[in-house]
Amino acid sequence: MLRHTLLPFALLLGLLAPSATIAQGTCVLSADFEGGMPAGWDLGAQVEQQDGLGNGLGTFVDAWRTGTSSEANTNGWFPVPDAPTGNLFAMANDDAAPCNCAMADVALTSPAFDLSASQNTALRFRAFTDGIFWGGSGLVEATTDGTTWTNVGTIVPVPHRWQRLMIDLSDFDGEPVVRVRFRWSDNGNWAGGLAIDDICVAPRQPHDLVVLDAFLSDAEADAYNAALRTLPYTQLPLEQADTLLVKLVVLNAGTLAAISPAYTAAISVDGNAQGSFTENRTVLGAGETDTVLIHTAWLPGTTGRIEAAISVAALSTDDVPADNDTTLGLWITGNGVDLGNNAMALDDSVVTGAIANGGNDFAVAVRYEITRSGSAAHAVGFLPGSGSVANGRLVAKVLDDQFSLLATSAEHVLTQVEIDDALTQGRMVYLPFSTPLALDGNADVYAVIEHESDSGAVTVALANGAVRGSALFYDGPGIQWNNLLNVPIVRLYLGGPEVGLNEQVNGTGLTVAPVPCDQETWLWCDGPSTSPVVWSLVDLMGRTVRSGVARTDRERIPTADLPTGPYTVVTERDGVRQVLRVLVVH
Repeated sequence: MLRHTLLPFALLLGLLAPSATIAQGTCVLSADFEGGMPAGWDLGAQVEQQDGLGNGLGTFVDAWRTGTSSEANTNGWFPVPDAPTGNLFAMANDDAAPCNCAMADVALTSPAFDLSASQNTALRFRAFTDGIFWGGSGLVEATTDGTTWTNVGTIVPVPHRWQRLMIDLSDFDGEPVVRVRFRWSDNGNWAGGLAIDDICVAPRQPHDLVVLDAFLSDAEADAYNAALRTLPYTQLPLEQADTLLVKLVVLNAGTLAAISPAYTAAISVDGNAQGSFTENRTVLGAGETDTVLIHTAWLPGTTGRIEAAISVAALSTDDVPADNDTTLGLWITGNGVDLGNNAMALDDSVVTGAIANGGNDFAVAVRYEITRSGSAAHAVGFLPGSGSVANGRLVAKVLDDQFSLLATSAEHVLTQVEIDDALTQGRMVYLPFSTPLALDGNADVYAVIEHESDSGAVTVALANGAVRGSALFYDGPGIQWNNLLNVPIVRLYLGGPEVGLNEQVNGTGLTVAPVPCDQETWLWCDGPSTSPVVWSLVDLMGRTVRSGVARTDRERIPTADLPTGPYTVVTERDGVRQVLRVLVVH
């Protein structure tokens, strides 16, 4: 399957050009804004701050600044995707501090750069603008004298995703002094803004294929296409794994057409090669992009770490090979702690922040696509974030794609041990369902963590950037679900979380009662013991939460402060080990 499109604006490119005298891959102008606004960039005239009615306040601030996705979207109306996670970029932001401002015409202008030795020059960069509330398109202009500016490209608003753009600057080849600028207007409205990043002006080489994006799904800009697996999973249960699909977006950044381009995905599991799969095409024109689906026909048959080594090539040797390769990864999970407890996850386990609601009640939800029948939801787990307080009360829920309730857990009271383990060891907190929820084999569901406001404050850790519609936040009755820009670490488990212990049931004369229990349970021995019984109470993650030595015919095990859920009592006497089951219900 191939979708063949032009870049968002026209490129007039020569089919034959002599080699440039500037080294291949060398940017004569570059800016990634990771260190703030680079020296020499002109922020333009300052803009006037306004009140909520649009009246000028008589105070003036810079129209352009650098910031992150969370800073851009502080007020909720400039949702710049957090990709890559934690990235800094330049922005004119009409929504967040220090504006609301009058941004009728704002421009970010580069320092001068020298194209006297450059041929077939192009400007490549990333941009985000979504046209919210009638904000304008972005404009790209160039000049040789700082006075007369030529329009060289337009940044058309596109919601929910960064655009990777390339603009032909070959009309300025040979010029010793060139500047470019990015212009935007709020059109007199309260609007979002324009974000710019990863700028590079460089001579284009004859042969230069570039991998712009790669996914292990038919990824889209949002999660609302139920007919496709569109989400970028980091963990996926083996029972839900489909034939592996690789999606590539490839740009021909060269000046010549790429003849016989080939797109290859080499698959391995835990380092063991599984096969190499290639899609071949006839030609990719200069300046064009391909969106390619590689149907590998390979179905995961075991748990482990899948890696897909992606490469692109054409008949001619690539002049800039550094951007021809990338590697994708995915964990296939299974039963047991060591195999990930059958987790479905969109987070990459790297904590970038936490979401809360000032101690008030709230809910976070992560969307999961169920594509194969026969699975059941056993639990939802989450990672408490910084600022969580013991005794916060939570429940886990599963909702369908219309937000109707399918299952709910018993109320869980967060403990200090769980908070400490989350912050220091990254351990998840499990909220199991009393009865596993059978899942439709062709439906999306939401895994939800809901916090009750009349208890200790709880935060949920955030990870990598989220596809729109895959991560949601709800802050109380009457308020709609809102999209999050980062994924909460909330996972859906399609198997009962296990502690990895082999249960032995024969002949030690030990029992636990009552089960279920509330405030306490007891370990009962068959009469006075000549040998002590060493025991441990273990939770679903294999953590010992109680331990002791029983020297009489019964031993009290306090459970009043433990979260509701299943536990295991592991005993050893005279070299014989026994595993007993306990259910705590408050």
